[in-house]
Amino acid sequence: ASANDLSFNPDGSAANPRAFQQHVRRDARVMEQLLQ
Repeated sequence: ASANDLSFNPDGSAANPRAFQQHVRRDARVMEQLLQ
């Protein structure tokens, strides 16, 4: 994913919500592994 996928609109909403959700989900999975 490019940085553009995670950019935000001026009103604070994600410009690409699906890519943003996938990114957050991936980060959450990494955090779970680090905390085990």
